Amino acid sequence: MVLFNYSELQLGPNTTRLVRLLPSEKDNTPIRCELFTYVLPESTGRKHLYEALSYVWGSQSETQTITVNGCDFQVTRNLYTALLHLRNHQLQRTIWIDAISINQADDDEKSEQIPLMRSIYAQADRVLVWLGEAMRDGDEALKLIQRLAGDRSLWGEESLDLCSRLSQRDWFKRTWVLQEVGVARCISILCGSVEINGHVFCEGLENCRVPLPSFIYPVLHLIKGSYLRPSFEIDSHGTLALGELLDMYRFHKASMLHDKIYSLLGLCVENPDEVGLKPNYHLPWNEVFKQAIMHVFPSSCSAETWPESPVAVIKGKGLVLGYVGYVQKGILKSGFQQIEVNYNETAHSLGYQEKWGTKWRLRVSAESVEKGNIIFLLKGASSPIIVRLCSGYFTVVVSTTALQSHDDIERSNGVFIPKDFLTKGSLNDIVLVWDISSADGEKTKAYDDQNDLIYLVPHYQEKASEKKNRLQEISLISEGIMIHILQQNRPSTLMKELCQIIRRHGIGRQDHDILIRTDLTNGEICGIIIMEQLLKHCRDSLLVSKNVVAAAAANEKLLGFIVLERLQKYCGKLPVTEDVVKAAAANKGLYGYRIIKKLLQHCGESLPVSEEVIKEAAANRGFYGHMIMEQLLEHCGRGSIIVSEDVIKAATAYRGNYADEIKRQSLEDFDKRLPDLDDLIEKLAAHKEHGQELLLAFGKLVGNQNLGWAAG
Repeated sequence: MVLFNYSELQLGPNTTRLVRLLPSEKDNTPIRCELFTYVLPESTGRKHLYEALSYVWGSQSETQTITVNGCDFQVTRNLYTALLHLRNHQLQRTIWIDAISINQADDDEKSEQIPLMRSIYAQADRVLVWLGEAMRDGDEALKLIQRLAGDRSLWGEESLDLCSRLSQRDWFKRTWVLQEVGVARCISILCGSVEINGHVFCEGLENCRVPLPSFIYPVLHLIKGSYLRPSFEIDSHGTLALGELLDMYRFHKASMLHDKIYSLLGLCVENPDEVGLKPNYHLPWNEVFKQAIMHVFPSSCSAETWPESPVAVIKGKGLVLGYVGYVQKGILKSGFQQIEVNYNETAHSLGYQEKWGTKWRLRVSAESVEKGNIIFLLKGASSPIIVRLCSGYFTVVVSTTALQSHDDIERSNGVFIPKDFLTKGSLNDIVLVWDISSADGEKTKAYDDQNDLIYLVPHYQEKASEKKNRLQEISLISEGIMIHILQQNRPSTLMKELCQIIRRHGIGRQDHDILIRTDLTNGEICGIIIMEQLLKHCRDSLLVSKNVVAAAAANEKLLGFIVLERLQKYCGKLPVTEDVVKAAAANKGLYGYRIIKKLLQHCGESLPVSEEVIKEAAANRGFYGHMIMEQLLEHCGRGSIIVSEDVIKAATAYRGNYADEIKRQSLEDFDKRLPDLDDLIEKLAAHKEHGQELLLAFGKLVGNQNLGWAAG
């Protein structure tokens, strides 16, 4: 047999080739096809009588032979199996199939045909999604999904296992399928001999309650939207920006790195010709990647890319606006995720919280947004990006946040950064890594634990001065976030009242450890997680300043004490200045005493205790204020510090003295004060998440275990 030659079917403008899959009564008969040219009118107002196949090529080392126009033609095993199942016993079937319709050996033809693929799939009578053979009960899973679409009560352990295995098929991870189903008007899902409607497939898969991989949700959203697309009307462009598409699909697989970009152009709102991204397979991959980066990121940034590498290094300047404080569990059916942003003072002063609000609704990204991710606004950008701190660098989690103003009015002039931020050097230099490889998650975690950028980007080279600047900027950014977290977490009203009761009834300091379980709010837990991340990834570069240590020393909740411990663990010797000790001496919280004790252990004889420090301790009206004073005086030697008139005034500026007050109180007085506890007990019992724990803890503190029953 003679090998097929494409030269006999030359293509003109707006022309492609279609495959006639010829019928056969027997399944074991060799597959025969006819290939012919077909003109794609821009608008016809009628149905096009062909189907388009969406499938995974599979290994090209295992091929099967079919005949095309009487000549031998090699196809992958997966395509061969799909043709066997699609072939009708009596009627021919007309299908567009990329591996046959396009001369894959001709880069020029591929560059001309790829821009037509949007029209090809959009005008097809139906798009056929071939998931593969019926191995591992794939066909049974499809049948079950169809039943679940009509009756979700059929869900069970069987559906969990079957649907989970089906969702792991390679088709869902392939980048070209996005455009193929993203413009389709009608979709059929096939696995083995079973075929169901695409919309039914989405409904059934959602009803089976399987925890699906994050990369599936955006694909399901595209499939489900097919029935909403008007027939015979083809939009010239998509609805999403290229940056949004890359955020969603950058981990999907492609045979060529060029296709990581080109496969998304059909869904892109931008015109590829206008943004310089028209498919060109003669252009080196690193140039294609750089073009995409310079389109997604502002012109103030610079980018470095390398041949055959899906990783780029981007440098820019900008402002830290805050961090992600909350991420909603689960993904909405619409393919969105809810997060909550904690803005810093810079963002507040520039009005960004009022502009965008604190609750953001983002499209699900290939890399999940997590607590502690940093909100960063690049100079010249119209909206912020979301980045994650790794060891010595930042990775881009979300490059394009499609945010509207909080008043739902689009602003075309982008984001304004005042000139004084530019002239005063208030912008941070930032080095970003953008990885669009087919990551499996494990690789990403492994890189996070490495201690420098070179592990992730071995081609990247920088001078010693550049590396020093990079690490210093990471240190400054991390320090700013840590100080913000420490200053935002103030004692809750409930804990203040509880502390007052403890003080009033003379509960000893040894009992306060019981409160550790109940003294952490969600915000503090989030803060500890973020602090741990920052310190872990910055341990080699973080230059802890006195401002961070002072902020920890001044924090009146458990968070301050924990952060001080973490700083000592990760950073070694801390800069404990007089200002730091003053902040600790003035700490009115339960942990002020412990912080002073920790500082004494850390510094020993070198702890700077001055008259100003003693004055702060004397003026401390917290329950542990007098104990802090005792510690400091004992440390210095009672005769070594002159107790001046200012110190005496500070100590007597309010009525009473806690030490004397506690001594005067007796156990008999406790019963008289019990009625005063009613309001507090009521508040403790009403606590949604920790009511019983709070009451039990308080019961132990006041010696009345029966209080815990009130939580019932």
